[in-house]
Amino acid sequence: FAAAKPLATALLEKRREALVIDASSVEHLGASCLQVLISAEKTWREDETSFSVINCSPEFLKSAELFGFTEELFNQQEAA
Repeated sequence: FAAAKPLATALLEKRREALVIDASSVEHLGASCLQVLISAEKTWREDETSFSVINCSPEFLKSAELFGFTEELFNQQEAA
């Protein structure tokens, strides 16, 4: 929960910019941070701006799956 507010603030500072988040170092994904990321993805889509989360760690994917989401949630892809 403590990480959600700084994450939301950091994302809002990048609003209307194409954004790629590398999630390869994520060790824990809590519900609040997942909610922030889902909201950001929706906001970027509405702004018609690119938003993606790439290189999702196994922990990221496992947590997202526990909350009922698949790895396609953020158009997950491997970085080139």
